[in-house]
Amino acid sequence: MHYTRKLEERAELPKERRLTMAFKIVSSTQKPTTFYKHIHLDTSRDTAILIRQSGKGANIKHYESRLLQESLIPFVMEVRGESDLSHVRIYDEGAGVSGRKGIDKRKVLRQLHYDLADNLIGDIVLARADRLFRDKHFDKVSTFTLLAEKMGIKVIVPTEHGVIVYDLRNTKDLQTFQQDMQAAYAYIENQIGYMARARNYKISRGLYGGGCLPLPYVLLKDMPKEEQVPVIYQLWLEPARDLFKKFAEFNFETGRMARYIEEKPFLFKFLPPEDLEVYKPVTNLRKVDGGYTIST
Repeated sequence: MHYTRKLEERAELPKERRLTMAFKIVSSTQKPTTFYKHIHLDTSRDTAILIRQSGKGANIKHYESRLLQESLIPFVMEVRGESDLSHVRIYDEGAGVSGRKGIDKRKVLRQLHYDLADNLIGDIVLARADRLFRDKHFDKVSTFTLLAEKMGIKVIVPTEHGVIVYDLRNTKDLQTFQQDMQAAYAYIENQIGYMARARNYKISRGLYGGGCLPLPYVLLKDMPKEEQVPVIYQLWLEPARDLFKKFAEFNFETGRMARYIEEKPFLFKFLPPEDLEVYKPVTNLRKVDGGYTIST
């Protein structure tokens, strides 16, 4: 059963239950330490499912991650022994929501906290514990664990090897959860930080480091990936120079520049088919009739 159909089921729920939704799964060398072969959810209260993707557009770019998190829905229904979502609350933050943001800046997570405090939630089910936070100073984690301990909340993470259950009233489980939260932030500092430094170093050597290129720069299609160097597409050079000259003439006033751009049908003409065999534009400029222009 495909559980993207949950949207239809949830449409019948009261408005306060239909919270907007999405996430990104990252690998970790941290070994789960708290496994439970048989899991029981608190059926006296509702079960919460939190879904989040960090990157903008990740619900499309990383659709499998989206589906993986949605697969928590049938898991919860099966464990609760129920055939509908009457006692399942889906807190979907959508894509582009950083786990480093405070609870006050995450509307859906803030609602989850209110519901925890109102004793409406017994368990929180996640694809990974770091869907809650990636917290440098641990203040957000502490706020959550204090409330969870007080209200008797368990955090549950299904994995390929079993189900991890953090009973935050249990000191050992609390310590394990805190260690996993520290590892979640360390991933950003160590792995992501290292990758960013490596990318910047590659760019400093004049090579293409990924992402969009400002036109008139393009890539050569027959150049090996590790040797790619941005090159200027000559037919776009003069339009690019014109843009800079006009910007200088307008004393770098963006409003005047915007009006100048809006008067043009496009800024850079589409490459002819023969040039598309040789060059590859990597741009987020908007496509219009005849060429590319500024998106916003």
